[in-house]
Amino acid sequence: MSSDDDKITLKIHGLEVDNDLVRADVFVEKLRALVDSLKRVDRMEHDNKKRHQYIITDLQIGSALATIREKETGHRKHPVVSSIGALSDLVSSVYDGDVVSALQIPKPLLDNLLKLTSGSAKAFSHAELTFPHGRIIRIDEFLADRVREAGAAANENTPAAPVYFHGTAFGTFEGVLQELDARGTLLRGKLILTAGVELDCVLNKDEIPTVREQFNQRVSVDATAHYDGRQQLPVRLEIRHVNRLDDSVDLSKWKGALKASKPDDMDEEW
Repeated sequence: MSSDDDKITLKIHGLEVDNDLVRADVFVEKLRALVDSLKRVDRMEHDNKKRHQYIITDLQIGSALATIREKETGHRKHPVVSSIGALSDLVSSVYDGDVVSALQIPKPLLDNLLKLTSGSAKAFSHAELTFPHGRIIRIDEFLADRVREAGAAANENTPAAPVYFHGTAFGTFEGVLQELDARGTLLRGKLILTAGVELDCVLNKDEIPTVREQFNQRVSVDATAHYDGRQQLPVRLEIRHVNRLDDSVDLSKWKGALKASKPDDMDEEW
């Protein structure tokens, strides 16, 4: 494995009322839920056998951050599956609303995801899980809703058919982009459509370095749209590209085009 392929980072952002600092009990709860999830996935992928140890390689205060590296326990004849990679697939399936895949998740793992998301916007602002290969999952109310949805589907065994489209689709949307939270790698914003409807958005500032110039401007965005099946509009946009739209209208090319023509003889007769 390369130096980054075996690491996962949890970063938690505090509330304004706490001066953006993170409460100790919140950090401990989230970190414990993450490590326990990695251990459970490790055993799940290796016939209930432990194949990894988990080492903290970075620890920071402020926006509390912990980076964990997985380390194989001894040399194995058979290939060892990365528990971090497996957890990335699992969390992504829940985040993307893949109910079929979510039904395969054991209840203890869903319970851990509930612990990771619980208290969002109340005990902490939000958090980010950074997996190998650049995959970042924002832990907030959106993910909390998706985890509850997965839990409900698991309890019912046969989830109810959605009223509208449920899942993800790539699309283009136009509106005014506004910034809500600029902390972390994933910025949170809202896109106000022409009809006044607001769509929740996340943007990776590393992938869109010029994004700050686009706020409060009319734009067209290419995005992965997440639909929950309960409404026609998406509940979240993961913006991949932003194009500034020019609202000004150049009338110079119409100069003289609308000039009244000289009436001909027939016009005079009338």
